[in-house]
Parts: sequence; C-alpha cells; structure tokens
Amino acid sequence: MKRIAFIINPVAGARKQIPVTQLIHQHIDHSIFNYTIWLTEHQGHAQELAQKAVEQGFDIVVASGGDGTINEVARPLIHSPTALAILPMGSGNGLARHLGIPLNIAKAVQVINKNHTTIIDTGTINDSLFLSNAGAGFVACVAEAFDKKKTFRGFLGYAWQTVIHFLSYRSFEYKIEWDENRLTGKFFAVNICNSNQFGYKARIAPDAKLDDGYFDLVLVKKTNLLYYKWLMYLLFFGNIYRHPAVIHHRVKHVKVQSKNNTHFQVDGEPLGKNSSFRALLNPLSLRVIIP
Repeated sequence: MKRIAFIINPVAGARKQIPVTQLIHQHIDHSIFNYTIWLTEHQGHAQELAQKAVEQGFDIVVASGGDGTINEVARPLIHSPTALAILPMGSGNGLARHLGIPLNIAKAVQVINKNHTTIIDTGTINDSLFLSNAGAGFVACVAEAFDKKKTFRGFLGYAWQTVIHFLSYRSFEYKIEWDENRLTGKFFAVNICNSNQFGYKARIAPDAKLDDGYFDLVLVKKTNLLYYKWLMYLLFFGNIYRHPAVIHHRVKHVKVQSKNNTHFQVDGEPLGKNSSFRALLNPLSLRVIIP
C-alpha cells in the first residue's frame, strides 16, 4: 500500500464547484493507496502541508488546484523521493495540459491509479521555484490584473485583461545574458519557459520539453494591433516562432536586467516588480505522475 496525500485548494480557479473530495473517494484505487485529504486554508498552506507529507514519508502528494497551488505543493518535493500528482482545478492549467493530464477529475484520478512516474526539470527565478514558466513584462502585468479580479475568472477574464492592458502597456529596455551570449533591446515580454504553454493551450514555447535540460527563452517585441492579432493566432493555433516580433533561444540559465522595475510572474502568479532577474535550471529535480 502506498501513502498518498491530496492537498485541495477549495477556491481554485473557475472550477471550484466540482466535488473533488467525492470524486477522489469514488475513483481512487483503494487496493493500492492509503490516502489522506487536506484542504488549504490560506496562501502558503499548500506548501506547509506538502512539507508535512514529505517529512511523514508519503509516496505521492497530489496538488488539486491551479498552477499556483501546484507550484506551492512542488516546492518541498524538489530532489525528494515523493512524487507530485495533479488534479487540475485552475483556470488555465498550463502544466497539466503540457503533461497530458485530463481536465476531467475522475480521469485524472485514474491516471494516479496507474502510478506512472517521470522526472522533470524545474527552474528558479530570483530563488522562486517555477515549473512551467516565469518572466517579466506584459504577461506578468496581465497576471497581476487577472489575480485581482476574483469574480471574473476563466479564459474570458484573462482575455479581457489582455485586451484592456495591451494599448497602454509600454515596452522596457532589457539587457539579457544567457550562457555566453548577450542581447540588449526593448521588449514587450520576456518569457523563460520550461513547459510549452501559459495555459488555455496558449503555446508560448511550442517545442519546449520538461526533461531536456534547457529553458526556452522567448522574447516578444511590441507590435501593432494587426500583427498582434497574428501573434495571438500563432500562440493558439500555430508556431509563435514564425512571428517577426518573436525571438527564441534555448538556454541553460539567463540573467535579465532593466533600468525600470517591471512586473514579473512565476507559474502565472504575480510577484510584484523588480529590475533584475536570474533564472537557473534544476535538471531532473521533480518526480511527477503522468499518463
């Protein structure tokens, strides 16, 4: 019998009405797992509970929530024998979509029952862990605005925040250093990607792999509204690297500096503003249950 802890964020994303606890009871394989269910009560609680699970020797810790909750749960699991599993309950569910984990909770529990484990890379930016992506600029600004709108969630809420901030947001000049390379220029967004998407199938780094030992650095220049529409089309339905406003490099580590404080985000969670960012790769540092 394996020991498994479910850590559930009861107010995650736009799917909080789903009876997660009931679905766990119905679909978990009781012949394989002894399981415990914990509900988070405040920000940071998921990390505390995950740390408790690791210290108590649980084999698997399940994050039930959005990418922010998954990030919290994963922090104590880095370089540990405890595996992360995911019940995607967020708005965008970027990491779950990249890993192919079903958004249907009953089917996601059945993935856990099969207990197929892989090991993925993770990253840190200014000592904050990220699993999917981190970055500065417009995307982080939208993430902060979206986070403040507690009553208008889901894809339409995110799209609305993107539209209303696009015309007013200005590019910043960044000095970017990676490996043995250097680039200076004005960019609308600086994205450091481990997985291939933000969520909602918005593939900002379509070729990214979670276990290849590289980040995908995706830089986006400010463009006019017509070209921006093309950029959005490629983001969801094509290869964004085809767009003339996009620069892409595969990197092992990257340093980003700006004269101005700019918004930055980690796995979709806004972390305020800063003028200097250093992202480092943690190769093959997290066990994850996947289909």
